[in-house]
Amino acid sequence: MKNLLIPVLAFILITALGTALHADEEDGGARFGIQMSSDSFAGVLFYSRTFEAGLKATVHLYDDATDALGDLLYGGHLAYLFRAGGDSSTVSVGVEAGSYLGDISYAQYIDVGLRVGFNHRLGEHVLLSGLLYPLFISTRELESAGGFSLVATIPKAAVAVAYLF
Repeated sequence: MKNLLIPVLAFILITALGTALHADEEDGGARFGIQMSSDSFAGVLFYSRTFEAGLKATVHLYDDATDALGDLLYGGHLAYLFRAGGDSSTVSVGVEAGSYLGDISYAQYIDVGLRVGFNHRLGEHVLLSGLLYPLFISTRELESAGGFSLVATIPKAAVAVAYLF
């Protein structure tokens, strides 16, 4: 499943990127930016008139960590944008997914969920987003005989601020 997910998401992203790059410049065109969110993730954002995509990461450091990096949680999102109330506001609907890199050896570590965003441009460069995850699922399976867990979070929310270049 994981091997199929990456090519499908890459195809969707490349198709949407081609559409966004051909947007009229007077309609805003495509913009890159950096984004910070209240769920402690930071990343890069691609924001256009029709869709947005982001890559994000956060690091958890522990006092007793044996390595310098700690645990790296990374992920991304892809969402289609709908105009709401003029050019400065959009509603985004899409998916978010993430995984883990660290000392613990997982056979499976997947976070995935539906993502609804309420975006508002504050001037030329600042984008404020309220994010709602109506359903967010996390799976964990250790490679050792540690077991399997599946957690569904209903709902989950965050706030994010992006600076667009």
